[in-house]
Amino acid sequence: MIWLPVQWKSEIIKSLRPYEFVLVDECQDLNAVQLELSCMLAGVNGRMLFVGDPHQAIVGFAGADCDSYQKILKRIKGTELPLSVCYRCPRSHIELVKMIFPNISFFPAPTASLGKIIIISETQFKETKLTEKDLIISRKTAPLVSLCIRLIASGIAAIVKGREIGESLYRILEEVDKLNFLFEQFTLALELYHAAQTERFLKMDNAEQLIELLKDKIAAIYAIYGALPMAKNIWDLKDYIDTLFSDNSNGLVTLCTCHRAKGSMELHWQDKTWRGNRAYPTLEN
Repeated sequence: MIWLPVQWKSEIIKSLRPYEFVLVDECQDLNAVQLELSCMLAGVNGRMLFVGDPHQAIVGFAGADCDSYQKILKRIKGTELPLSVCYRCPRSHIELVKMIFPNISFFPAPTASLGKIIIISETQFKETKLTEKDLIISRKTAPLVSLCIRLIASGIAAIVKGREIGESLYRILEEVDKLNFLFEQFTLALELYHAAQTERFLKMDNAEQLIELLKDKIAAIYAIYGALPMAKNIWDLKDYIDTLFSDNSNGLVTLCTCHRAKGSMELHWQDKTWRGNRAYPTLEN
């Protein structure tokens, strides 16, 4: 669907009515054919705007590479315009990010508040009284699953946001189930699946990313399995996953990956209740 229009470019151009304006988001993930098709859509006189980040590159499996951003600049002879003002974060949070990633040049909006970052220990976090307005975030899924299980066991209603995460764990369980094992051997079957998938991923361009993601999901499944000593089969694990993952967080403490939380931060800052996670720091305002 993408390659053929480019391959038949001379024929298609005759009947194609170019767009006056073409906008491409996440342009650093374009492969060569997608870039060429985008240029075709703008024709000779159309304007093009590409939005992207040269520091990101996550679609190697689809033909994009680490130089996709630079290749766009060269292909369209474009003018670079920075997106260096952050309208989402307080000043203190931006300063923290700049300390960790000094190569990223960005600044707080003129109206940004000072903000506050409070680091607390895991022991202090456990003693914190959580409410349904609290959002706990983590880079990985497995720590969220373990914490959610602990919260529910202590009588605190909580969910991990993102039903699609639960569905991705379903798929792993279904693949493990195909190994035809007795459920008493579940951990062995999961180890065999993990090893086989890791070996397969090693042959791929984005092996490191795939292996790390798989490791996180396997750890989440181990946490779920450990929380269900009375489980008798895969379906018991699936049913429990249904109770942990949801997109509806009304009235519940919400646990969420950083990626899944994108776009929802402002609401929590306005409520002055955003709580973040790396060794359980709490970020307020």
